[in-house]
Amino acid sequence: MAEESAQLTDINLLCDVWLQKQQQFESDIKTLLGQANEMLQRLDQELPEQEQQQSRLKLDQLIMHLTDELQRRQLEAKADKRLQEWHQSLDNMRQKINAIWQRLGTLGLSNPCEDASFQVQNYTQKSFELLCQQLHQCESLRRQHLVTLIEQVRRDIQKWCDLTLQYPSAWSCQSECCTEELLELLDQKLLDLKAYYNSNKLIFELYAKRTQLWLLREAQEDKSKEPNRFQNRGGQLLREERERKSISMKLPQIEKQLTQLVHEYEQRTQKPFMVYGDPLLERLASDWQEYRLAKAAPLRLKDKVSLRKTFSVPQFN
Repeated sequence: MAEESAQLTDINLLCDVWLQKQQQFESDIKTLLGQANEMLQRLDQELPEQEQQQSRLKLDQLIMHLTDELQRRQLEAKADKRLQEWHQSLDNMRQKINAIWQRLGTLGLSNPCEDASFQVQNYTQKSFELLCQQLHQCESLRRQHLVTLIEQVRRDIQKWCDLTLQYPSAWSCQSECCTEELLELLDQKLLDLKAYYNSNKLIFELYAKRTQLWLLREAQEDKSKEPNRFQNRGGQLLREERERKSISMKLPQIEKQLTQLVHEYEQRTQKPFMVYGDPLLERLASDWQEYRLAKAAPLRLKDKVSLRKTFSVPQFN
């Protein structure tokens, strides 16, 4: 496997060198052509009259050969471009057919284009005609099951919105319109969500871990407020203490790594990383602010009670 990879690398390197040589050769032709034209214009001033005719003939022949070669290369470049565009158009048709069948296949439909005659991978005119026929059949089947497909892709969008911590847009959730254009928009939305998740997967995983630790910490603090927590519970207090120390150690580490990744994302994209409509970093800060306020509330209440006792007016009978 390693040898094959090395051979492919060598072949690609040779192709790159050949392309560079061709580009350099064309540049040299243009340079020579420009110099020849300049020399042709200076003949009258630099050479005696008897030598001008012979030199002019040589320069004319050189200019003609250089011009022919340059035009030949330009025509080849145009032909190569047209060929690449032709190949790309057929590849696009194949991709569209595969995309339609990835969606239709989930409905349990049999592919009418599984025949060997449709499994064409070349770029001939016959291949183009077969692909057109296959694409037409796929699009016809898609129209027949349009409502079901739209509902299915909406469910997929909802799932990926949950994974990417987003609210689904209204148009992707509710619409009485059922058209192929809407299905294509929904499919593109789904592709965008998948790409967004995969490119930021580590952020989502860390945020999920952080959320889990945060909920565990809150549950622990709720237990600590129970009046009978100091009763013998078979070592439960020791286990809770070990868990509390583990959370106190892991939570800052995860938040530090998460913050760094979010900063890198925001620098790269020039926009905040959103979680259900709010910037993620602001959510972290808000969670800690609410936590500190909740911790301080019982202390303030205790101070008020103590103050009322201190300044209470004694009652005399």
